Amino acid sequence: MLCYCVSRYDVKKLLETKQAVGIDMGVADLMITSDGVKYPTICFDKVLSNKKHYWEKRLARRRLQAMKEIAWDKHNQVLEPRELADLSNYRKARTIVAKYNEKIANQRNNYLHQLTKKLVTLPRIY
Repeated sequence: MLCYCVSRYDVKKLLETKQAVGIDMGVADLMITSDGVKYPTICFDKVLSNKKHYWEKRLARRRLQAMKEIAWDKHNQVLEPRELADLSNYRKARTIVAKYNEKIANQRNNYLHQLTKKLVTLPRIY
């Protein structure tokens, strides 16, 4: 059975304001507009850093243990020696660390998207 789900929606076009705004990109503040509005730089990795660091340490430990097991297999000349991808504990830790990295990247992209949307939709009065 094959099932398709198609959703269509009309995209609302924004009104043209014919006004320009200058943006100064910085380090301390992410952007400062020519209106004087400051948008702060937010370090999203600080929020999840404890959990990410915890799993990075576990990943390093599990990698070390996996390498010992691989070396043991090679030493004993096992017919089918294990590889790093075969060890489930290492794979689990690696996927969890990747999940936290992706979460941080998604938060950063969402923040930047919200800022640009706000810059485009705000009416400018001079």
